[in-house]
Amino acid sequence: MKKPPFPISIQAGKIEFVRTNSVKPGLRDLYRSILALKLEFDRLIIFPSAITIRHVIDETSPLHDVTPAQLEASNTRFMTSIVCIDTVIQAPVQSQTGYLWSDVRFGHRFVEICTDQPDGRLMV
Repeated sequence: MKKPPFPISIQAGKIEFVRTNSVKPGLRDLYRSILALKLEFDRLIIFPSAITIRHVIDETSPLHDVTPAQLEASNTRFMTSIVCIDTVIQAPVQSQTGYLWSDVRFGHRFVEICTDQPDGRLMV
């Protein structure tokens, strides 16, 4: 039997945006809303050596035009979940992490951490 090229494949990736809302401005009646954020990809057949799961903030994003003050006022949290399959032992592997509004960096961008080398190798 041929060995898989990468030992892990991503089966599902998800980021949820959780915030507190008031029923009417000024009222103390609060409720939590949970919105799933669209990801650049949520499944991969192969898992590269490193990966960043990303949500693009454009006109269709619920985060479009949101300010740090709005994130703080609504006590925003981001919940991430990723489920992978380890192809060596044929078992699911899951990871969940939460982030607070204060973990968000405005005016920053991700840079690619992997580059193709002239000899065909991948450098992380």
